[in-house]
Amino acid sequence: MHTQYMHEEGYTTFGVVGCTQPRRVAAMSVAKRVSEEMNTELGSKVGYAIRFEDCTSPDTLIKYMTDGILLRETLQEPDLDGYSVVIMDEAHERSLNTDVLFGILKKVPPPPPNNAKRLAPPPPPARVRFVAPHPTFAPGRRWWLAGVTFASS
Repeated sequence: MHTQYMHEEGYTTFGVVGCTQPRRVAAMSVAKRVSEEMNTELGSKVGYAIRFEDCTSPDTLIKYMTDGILLRETLQEPDLDGYSVVIMDEAHERSLNTDVLFGILKKVPPPPPNNAKRLAPPPPPARVRFVAPHPTFAPGRRWWLAGVTFASS
């Protein structure tokens, strides 16, 4: 999974790597599989959060959740400071929660300069892209380092 790659590249040193799933069963099953692959107990380093069930701990580095859970978290923490990366998996399965999250994530301020890398996809042939003011990752695509940017104070 993409979250494991992010963990291996060190993104979990800056915060949790979050991954949204459109359905509860998907969040639970993917979290279980990744925890088995990482040889860790479900709920420790890898966990999931769905409606009425939170299988995470303060030690959780990779968190799978439904779109609604992340949307609820943005109400309490609009900047999502606890996350270093948020991956919206299966975002093509459009829902109201997904659309609202795209708008919210677009307004999240960029990360601090010590881990600010600007990544850009290769130019697509006449395809519309979602543009965010900070690094945006889309699973299943190749990415090239386009440059490093720093926020001015």
